[in-house]
Amino acid sequence: MRYFNPVFAALAAISLAGCLGEASAANTQATTSAFKAAGKTGHVYGRSDGVYQEENTKAPYILENGTAGKPGAFGYFETFADNSYADVPSALMTIAGLVQSAAAQQLNIGYFGPHAFIFAQSTAQTILPVMDNTGLDISGDQVSGEAYEMFAGVLGASGRPAVVGIDPAFYFCATLAVGDVSGASDMHVGWRSATQTQTGTITTYLNYATIGLEGTANPNTIQIMTGNDDTDVTTDTTDTMADADEDEFCVFVSAAGVVTYTVDDVAPTTTAAFTFDDGDSLIPFIQIQHGGDVAGAIDLVTWEVGYVP
Repeated sequence: MRYFNPVFAALAAISLAGCLGEASAANTQATTSAFKAAGKTGHVYGRSDGVYQEENTKAPYILENGTAGKPGAFGYFETFADNSYADVPSALMTIAGLVQSAAAQQLNIGYFGPHAFIFAQSTAQTILPVMDNTGLDISGDQVSGEAYEMFAGVLGASGRPAVVGIDPAFYFCATLAVGDVSGASDMHVGWRSATQTQTGTITTYLNYATIGLEGTANPNTIQIMTGNDDTDVTTDTTDTMADADEDEFCVFVSAAGVVTYTVDDVAPTTTAAFTFDDGDSLIPFIQIQHGGDVAGAIDLVTWEVGYVP
């Protein structure tokens, strides 16, 4: 039986209040000596183990053994900038635990540091995602008409689905560079139904909201595409993206499901009104499809998901 000691409780409360007061007053992170590391050698002080806040998404992260581990909340951030990772993701395999093959409709999971992503071969692909001098090249085989998709939030990948009406306002941003924009007949960045696995044609998804490239011009047109219960709409923003540009595409969803967009932190010149339904379960995704000109390398530089501050 446990006994309540009022003296001990009072002292603990005073000590805790003092620690919190000092941290709040100074607005500083706790010192490394305030954390204890756990391991086979026991608990020791002086190590940077604990929880800290990620600079971009503001999400709490677990710091383990002096290294950032997995996020402790909804948001997460990953950079694929040059030299951030080795040439290929570690342990790329099918979600069934098999070795990746060229088969169409195959789903592969790749691990990058603390994060995991699904690479969906909408059409048969023999070339896997690979790091180059810009970022993670997700262009696949670079064959006209072939499609590739990258997503997270389900099937063991990082994060979880966002649910309209349950989660507060949330966002997904991806920074991409395209070698030849006229060859990217489709390049979609946004949110889609979590209840569907993959498709090479975006309009097959029940619900989605994206911004990206659509067409064969050079510079190529930046367009917004939305689907609500299989009602599909395409809106030309009148903005463009040129070869080798590195642009950040963001899709924001309010707590009520209202969608807005930015490219490099600026709203599109022409936008589209769209609202997801209450209860829609959504995941972040990037989908690409090559046109006849072929896009060359399509590099993902950053991937960021979080709640809107």
